[in-house]
Amino acid sequence: MEHSEQEEWLAAARDGDQSALQQLLLSNFDQLAEHISRRIPDSVRPVVDVEDILQMTFIEVFRSFSKFHAGDAKAFFAWLRVVANARAADAIRRAGRKKRGGDWKRGDCHVLGSRESYKRLIDLISDHKRSPSRMAAANEAVAALQVALDSLPVDQGEAIRLRYIENLNTDEVAQKMRLSSGAVRGLLHRGKKSLRKLLGNASDWISRTQ
Repeated sequence: MEHSEQEEWLAAARDGDQSALQQLLLSNFDQLAEHISRRIPDSVRPVVDVEDILQMTFIEVFRSFSKFHAGDAKAFFAWLRVVANARAADAIRRAGRKKRGGDWKRGDCHVLGSRESYKRLIDLISDHKRSPSRMAAANEAVAALQVALDSLPVDQGEAIRLRYIENLNTDEVAQKMRLSSGAVRGLLHRGKKSLRKLLGNASDWISRTQ
């Protein structure tokens, strides 16, 4: 990855270009995942997943990016690490409490769902003219979808995750979100439409790095 390209994305993100922020996060995805993985003790790995922490980190970054005022792309990654460290520490503490209480199970921390669920969602939202579904087996495509999901409005992202990643039906999603089924269907429709556009942006980045 060209450092100058990251600087361009950072400058554009500061000007309000959300797709630039998505691409900047995607360019740091693997390095940040490795950083998080090193911080998770073996004793809690059964219930603390790197991708869970990545999701929480990216959501916080999208919500608080305006607070990142100074520094270059290197400083931005340092800020990402600080956010990720805090989220990892939270997850590790929760897992430790659950373990001491004897209620040790994978579902205690927020579960994103299997990689296969992400691949199915990629297929579902694919615009066949661009055919991002052809990339569904690539780790980069799953990473792109995770970043795009985290940039959606909170209610849309939650509805998409519950319905297509956790595989709940529409009524179950409505009950969990305390909304009507019609409202959930509207969120899913708008969310999928947004993801098509966002995945297109991320796919452009993937095609340049393969």
